[in-house]
Amino acid sequence: PHNRVCRLYNWAVWANGVLVLVLGPVYVLLLLFESVMRERPFWERLIHTYTQSSADVSAGLLNVGGEHVTRSGTLITGRTFGVEVKNGCNGVEALFFLAAAMIAFEAPVRWRLAGVIVGSLVIEVLNIVRVASLYLIGAMRPDLFETFHLAIWQTVILGAAVFMFVYWTPRVQRLDAANAR
Repeated sequence: PHNRVCRLYNWAVWANGVLVLVLGPVYVLLLLFESVMRERPFWERLIHTYTQSSADVSAGLLNVGGEHVTRSGTLITGRTFGVEVKNGCNGVEALFFLAAAMIAFEAPVRWRLAGVIVGSLVIEVLNIVRVASLYLIGAMRPDLFETFHLAIWQTVILGAAVFMFVYWTPRVQRLDAANAR
């Protein structure tokens, strides 16, 4: 029994060290991204433009589907319902998480950048679908809007970012190992 306890303790110390080494840089990068995002000029120029573009594409998708909505800034309105894409609902936090994790991961810069670019596109597409579906849910089933807005879609977007990182990691390691030969 004593030997098992020692092995378990040694494993816990090793695992904790790995977590600090892996999650430490991710946490630092997330803090950096978040502080940069809070700077007013950066927010107004880049993030707000990104959010407006997302709302524009979501409104276009709804119009193609026959909803006849209009967009003003980040607000999408129709005959019976309106939805506004705000900070926190634009996918930027999930994108920052994914970028921080991929940048902190030890891999060649080109694979990190490729991962961030592809991951950003996937998160953006998911967020466009999210906004359009939230409009439809709000218009057709307002009683379900808050559940889908705060619980389901938030989980899907962040879960997608985590999944993309977990999917990307072993593939990058294999590519890196193959290129090292």
